[in-house]
Amino acid sequence: MTGRSEHSALHRRRDLAIVCIVSLVFGAIGTGIRAQDTTIRIIQEPYQEVFAFLGFYIESFGTQEVEQGSTILTDADQLGMGVRLMSTRRADIQFETSVGWRTVDLLVLGDPERTDFFDIFVGARYWPLYNTFWIGDMAIRLTASARGGLVMGNQMTGGVEFSGGFTVSKGLSPSVLFIEAVFRPVEYIHKDIDEIAADVLLRPSWTLRIGFQFGPT
Repeated sequence: MTGRSEHSALHRRRDLAIVCIVSLVFGAIGTGIRAQDTTIRIIQEPYQEVFAFLGFYIESFGTQEVEQGSTILTDADQLGMGVRLMSTRRADIQFETSVGWRTVDLLVLGDPERTDFFDIFVGARYWPLYNTFWIGDMAIRLTASARGGLVMGNQMTGGVEFSGGFTVSKGLSPSVLFIEAVFRPVEYIHKDIDEIAADVLLRPSWTLRIGFQFGPT
């Protein structure tokens, strides 16, 4: 009887050990599965779509012809800067808006010494989805835009500008350096409010614009 009791007790201990080992194994497997599920959920977090690219630019050089009475200045110095927003639609044509400041040096005319403008423009930009060509690992994209809106100097009027140029980026980075020529075909009259001198007529002009556009990383 004693032998049978000891044998039964040994079997019970063995069965209990097997149950414990099986429980530990399946517990570890379940923990691993839960951890894997958690990792997958983190990786598959929905991507937040970007709706606009932000850009900053400065502009100078070019030519600005101005007239005051019988005096004509064909190469008045000009300087400007601004900020722009461009949409990120899945298309080659994007919406674009900008706010800019520009000044024209009229010192040679005496009075006024300069005239300042603030522009608020909206329009469209040709921005191909794929780069136009590559130079080594530098991606080149051709681009052009047409915009119109308000021009505010010492009076408010309408304005239009056209631009064309190219962008340069490192590989497939969405952040780019852009260089473009800007043409403004609309004339603008700077009125002499004090009526001391004749009004100044600013003829159509062009300038060179350089800037940087930030994209999502």
